[in-house]
Amino acid sequence: MSIFPVVVIAGCALWAAITDVSKFKVYNYLTIPCFVGGLVYGALMYGLSGFLFGLGGALLGLGILIMPYLMGGLGAGDVKFVMAIGTWLGPVLLLPAIIIGCIATGMYSLVLISRQGGFRGAWLNLRLMFMRLSTIGKHLTFEDDFEAVQSVAQRDDRRGRLIPFSAMVSVGIAAAIVMHFVFGIGLMGKQ
Repeated sequence: MSIFPVVVIAGCALWAAITDVSKFKVYNYLTIPCFVGGLVYGALMYGLSGFLFGLGGALLGLGILIMPYLMGGLGAGDVKFVMAIGTWLGPVLLLPAIIIGCIATGMYSLVLISRQGGFRGAWLNLRLMFMRLSTIGKHLTFEDDFEAVQSVAQRDDRRGRLIPFSAMVSVGIAAAIVMHFVFGIGLMGKQ
């Protein structure tokens, strides 16, 4: 197997982690070329099976993250980043990367909450996400306390309550790459 996909994955993950930690953004100028590049690389190197491998990874990423995105728990850049990396990792390695990233996110969240004593703010953000979820597919008629919850959540320091999810997933991506080399689990060519 070529080292090229590993270099691309590691470079994209590092770039996304840096911009996500510093600006809470993952830019399209990273995600779109990474996405297209993964599909093209898979098709050129392995034909239809390589293309489907990448497409399967992207669809798995979308399928897992679409509800948290709709609930307001993730940004679109996070979803696009995971989909783009999925075209390179494929579904077999993307799933553990996302799981490890979610564990890292949970640990990061607990540190933020305990450091700032923000259990009330975290509870309000969870209520806000639940209200958003409960209104999906309905007319946008929120309960009266929705505005109260939203205003309290918006008054909180933004940096203190946002989590750089793509940076956390990058930790999972690093673990997935290690899994590939230690256990021989499937990047392209090892399907």
